[in-house]
Amino acid sequence: MSTHDPLTPEQHPSPSGPAGDSPHATSQAHYILAALQQAIVTTDKQGIVQYLNTATETLTGVPSRQAIGQSLASLLRPLVGSGAHLTQLVDRLLNSRGQHSLPMKKLGNPNEHLILDLTPQPLVNEQGQATGLVIQLSERELISEVQELIPLNDLDPLTGLMNRN
Repeated sequence: MSTHDPLTPEQHPSPSGPAGDSPHATSQAHYILAALQQAIVTTDKQGIVQYLNTATETLTGVPSRQAIGQSLASLLRPLVGSGAHLTQLVDRLLNSRGQHSLPMKKLGNPNEHLILDLTPQPLVNEQGQATGLVIQLSERELISEVQELIPLNDLDPLTGLMNRN
C-alpha cells in the first residue's frame, strides 16, 4: 500500500469543518484521511467522486487522479461489475443511510469472491446542508457468511430445514 496520497491537499476538495477552520486544520484533516487504512471516498450530491484516500485506491485499483470527477459507479465497477445492480446501489447510497453490501471480486484474484460493505454518511457544510456523501468501504470474506450458517446445520433435524447450503 502506498504511504502517501499522490495529490496535494490543494488538489482535493476537503470536507469542510466548522466555520473558522484554519488552512492548517483543513490540510491536517486531509492528511488524516489519507493516512487511514480504512477506505474512504467522498462524493457530491450527484455521486461524482470528490476525494478518495490511498486505501480506496488500493481496494479499487483506481488511482485518485483517474477517479476524481468520475461517477461513483465508475469507481466501483472494477470490483462489482456493471449492470443494473450497480446503478441501483449508487441510487441507494445517495438516497438512504445504513450499510449496503454486495458481492465483489478481489482485484488480482477474480476467483476469490468477497463481500463489499459500503456505509454512507452525509457530508454537510457550515450551514448544515448536505453537500454529498462520505462513504466507508470495507471488504470481508464471503466464507464468514457461510460459517455463520454452520451451527444452523446442527439444528436441521429439529427444525426440518434440510440442505441449507
